[in-house]
Amino acid sequence: MTSLSDKYFRWAKRQNSSMEDNMEESHNEEYISLQNTAELTMDIDPKHHRYFVARGVEVLKQISNDYGGVTEVMVTFECVIPQEHHRTVLGTRGSKVQNIQRQYNVTIKFPDRERAEDSEKVIMNGDAHSDGPEGETKQRDIIIIKGRQENCEAAAKALKDSVPVTEEMEVPYDLHRFIIGQTGKDVRSMMETYDVNIIIPPQNEQSDVITIKGPPENVAKAKEALKERIEQLELEKQDRLLRSFQLTVEVDPQYHPKIIGRHGAVISEIRKDHNVQINFPERNSANNRVITITGYEKDAEAVKEAILKLVQEQEAIYKEEVSIDSRVHSHIIGSRGRNVVKIMDMFKVDIRFPRSSDSDPDLVVIQGAEDDILDAKGHLLNLEEKYLKIKKN
Repeated sequence: MTSLSDKYFRWAKRQNSSMEDNMEESHNEEYISLQNTAELTMDIDPKHHRYFVARGVEVLKQISNDYGGVTEVMVTFECVIPQEHHRTVLGTRGSKVQNIQRQYNVTIKFPDRERAEDSEKVIMNGDAHSDGPEGETKQRDIIIIKGRQENCEAAAKALKDSVPVTEEMEVPYDLHRFIIGQTGKDVRSMMETYDVNIIIPPQNEQSDVITIKGPPENVAKAKEALKERIEQLELEKQDRLLRSFQLTVEVDPQYHPKIIGRHGAVISEIRKDHNVQINFPERNSANNRVITITGYEKDAEAVKEAILKLVQEQEAIYKEEVSIDSRVHSHIIGSRGRNVVKIMDMFKVDIRFPRSSDSDPDLVVIQGAEDDILDAKGHLLNLEEKYLKIKKN
């Protein structure tokens, strides 16, 4: 027993604030364990009791208002969902149902799974019979919900909204492979995102129908996502069609190297600037004058104009032909063209040797400034004389 005199009353009053707060917090707990209790007896002067009793009554009244009569308003509610859908409604390890229980403050109990032998129909006189009247609700389909009436109804609606549905959607067959993605990555991602099952028909069926299974809300979201994906794919398809525009331009093969440029520098720059593909013909092909351009129409037309402009520039450049014995051409050109490149850099000219299909195998063409051409021509003739002497010896 503890005695509390007047001189400690002020201290007790200060502590009262903390005690009041603790009492107020305690009534907010959802569950109260009556086993973990402790008892303390204090001797307090009766003239101070009113301070504790007044606040305690308020707290008890609030608890009564909030939780009083809970057992009277508790109901048992039956929600009928075919047992074949129970696993889907439960979710992985019961996660979906647990969320519903927490959200609506109810308890939900699913029936035990029916054994295979119990579900078999009895065969009598060649006719199949079930144990109950036709249309009668089966016990295995009934889910029990306990809680307040309004909470039970809301929880039942949430459970029924989780029942999977099957819907079909028209998707052009040629887009299926883009929806599936590489090794099925895209369709798996969509199924995980919307928690549905998407069934795409086999290629040999060439069907336009895709099947979606899952909760109604999830199926609706998945269909909307598929619709957006189809619109995107259709735009990409149209874009591919526009980018596949082709046109051709005929250019004398002697100008092809100038259009290509050294190490492909000129043609690479044209491709980069206009985002097109440019294909040159094989040297000995029947259409060795035809260059093919593929891309958007406006870009292809712009490249055609750029190529023709290059040809016009080349045609305007001064050029001279010189006859050099074809037996020494390989020596002048050198390994991988290193020797002739040095000569062209030295004299700032372009030197073109004849092809095997040309009528004159000795004819070499030099292009550039007139004085530079004369210097390069003299140098080539000196090399010819040098290599011929070597061959004779």
